[in-house]
Amino acid sequence: MGEKCLQRYFFIIRFGDGREHGDDDGTVFANDGAARKYAMRIISELIDGGGCDDPGLSMIVKDATERQIFAIPFSDFR
Repeated sequence: MGEKCLQRYFFIIRFGDGREHGDDDGTVFANDGAARKYAMRIISELIDGGGCDDPGLSMIVKDATERQIFAIPFSDFR
């Protein structure tokens, strides 16, 4: 039968000065859209928790080959 092809995505927080906080394990999703929704939820939770005052913060999402799929600036949520 038809088997879904799941992909592993890695969610990296990039600071305005270029430093990054990596994701060593990644998370599996069915597609880029699901990974984007997850990234947006994580950003919202981080902002709600406070301490995200760096105006250059962004969430970088990469696939298992380390290819950047998309980037979401935290400023889009303020």
